[in-house]
Amino acid sequence: MTLKPVWQLVRGNNLLLIFAAVWVGGSVGAADFQASNALLGGLVAMCLGAFGNAVNDIYDRNIDSARKQHRPIPSGQTSVRAAWIWSALFAVVAMFGGLALYGLVLAVVCATLFLLWLYSSQLKGWLGVGHVVVSAFSGLVFVFGAMVQGESFASTLPQGWSAAVIGFLWHLAREWVKAAEDLEADRSAGVRTLAVRLGSREVCRLATAAIGLLVCLLWIPFAAGWFGMTYLLIVAVIAPVLVAVAYNLWNNPEPDRLSQLSLVLKWTMPVGVAAVWLG
Repeated sequence: MTLKPVWQLVRGNNLLLIFAAVWVGGSVGAADFQASNALLGGLVAMCLGAFGNAVNDIYDRNIDSARKQHRPIPSGQTSVRAAWIWSALFAVVAMFGGLALYGLVLAVVCATLFLLWLYSSQLKGWLGVGHVVVSAFSGLVFVFGAMVQGESFASTLPQGWSAAVIGFLWHLAREWVKAAEDLEADRSAGVRTLAVRLGSREVCRLATAAIGLLVCLLWIPFAAGWFGMTYLLIVAVIAPVLVAVAYNLWNNPEPDRLSQLSLVLKWTMPVGVAAVWLG
């Protein structure tokens, strides 16, 4: 098997963003930044993300066979057995990386591995809890970046926590949009996601509320003096885009629009990371 299906299985492009978030979280959330720790921490976080994405595809293979036949498992490019082997490999590398850093980091790595498996196997369709869990992981990547530099949850600087909150809301909004987009496939597979329970329109309105709160909170780090003028300028550019997405989600949550809006949210995330880093 070539590495291309593996890259697709673990959503390699997303892993690059995880690495960037760890680096940025360490640079803004820790009092002392060491590039070597950021590199190792970024590798650990990428392995955690790869594990979570691979396990998610394993449990979602029946759903993907109906809607996303291009994914590695339903398309036959990767077997379920191979996906489990790759998942185990990423988990082992993540644990060894955590062991090479600090005891607290190793504990976080082990807890994250368990929760990522639990999300894919049990929580995804449980009253919307899965969406919140995976979004929390995405936000806490910034705090993890500070932790690999030797900080604890309590000692992480406000800049790191503000990035975590922003990342959480950004990802939560996209999770809800994706849930609305995948409603029919999830319903056919018997997965009781929040969109299946509430309906597409209601979930899109939840996403709108998350984006509205995000846009309001984006200005606080500058007002508090945690980030400078560069952050403010980037936020001033990206905020109207987020408002436009929220407007469309509220007024025009049609299935053919949801995919486009989800992509807009996805590709504005790196801009948010850049704002935190450059700010």
